Amino acid sequence: MKNIGFIGCGKIAPFHAEVLIHLGKRIKAVSNRSISERVKEFQLEYNVESIYTDWKEMIENEELDAIWLMTSWDSIENIVIELIKYKIPLFVEKPIALSSEGVNKIIEEKQKYGTKLQIGHNRRFYNFIPKLKSKLKDSDVLRSVQVEIPETTKNKDKKNKDFLWVHNSSHVVDLLTYLLGELKVIDICKSKYDDESFNTFNGLLKTKEEVPVHLISNWNAPANFGIKFYTNNKIIELKPIEFYSIYEGFDIQEPTLETPVRQYNPRLVHKEYCNKSEDEFKPGFLEQAKYFFKEDAEGSNKFEPTSLEEALCTSKLIEEILA
Repeated sequence: MKNIGFIGCGKIAPFHAEVLIHLGKRIKAVSNRSISERVKEFQLEYNVESIYTDWKEMIENEELDAIWLMTSWDSIENIVIELIKYKIPLFVEKPIALSSEGVNKIIEEKQKYGTKLQIGHNRRFYNFIPKLKSKLKDSDVLRSVQVEIPETTKNKDKKNKDFLWVHNSSHVVDLLTYLLGELKVIDICKSKYDDESFNTFNGLLKTKEEVPVHLISNWNAPANFGIKFYTNNKIIELKPIEFYSIYEGFDIQEPTLETPVRQYNPRLVHKEYCNKSEDEFKPGFLEQAKYFFKEDAEGSNKFEPTSLEEALCTSKLIEEILA
């Protein structure tokens, strides 16, 4: 599997291209709505043989072993449904669809044609995720979880805001449900703050094991995306998502003239970054590409990409939160 076709050539395309070239693949052709200067530069940078403005024409004219679909977030769903019929192995950037109904349609098409399909939720491929998933299942009792999804609406139009949970927040929701399993919404409080769209979502969810999950989503707040897991005697935190930190016990800071109160600061006992220090690629991209091609069994076997059924679960959960 060597010759790759790109559909879409936006800002994310070079990150995928770097990884594919590193793995010995060839970006044989690119289809984009227009042949802009950026696309021409991309062609030169990655030695792309052909450029098209119609992806169907590209598929008809080129012998491709796989396709990377990276068009705008609001156009992917319809293209995926058509692409599946060609039975060419397919990598799709999120969101695969804008609704659970859309995901169901894709599931039906995939069942008809059996096309290999992998969704680009790259955060599942951070180095520490398999270890964290195992720890949450096998170690200390999980008592509660806090997930923070601040988002930003700066320079975003109404459509972008209305689907922000789907095309951006979904990467955190997917990771949350992957680590905890299916979640049920107990109560959500929504409000608007200086905006025509809902932009404050706070509430309570729970796992099948009755573990409470506290959702804090105050858009445009000066905060990072994060997930915090409270166990019997530790706090495990992903904040930002690219860092894995474990806190245990306290460091006591005695009062001083400048700070006349005793402080109890959680003691950081472990911290690591999501990538190897020597890895020059966008976090998770190399491992998810290796998994797609199954060319590094030792490294790939520990990761689990998002299935269409899991994408459906995430989509339904987002719809519950927004209801």
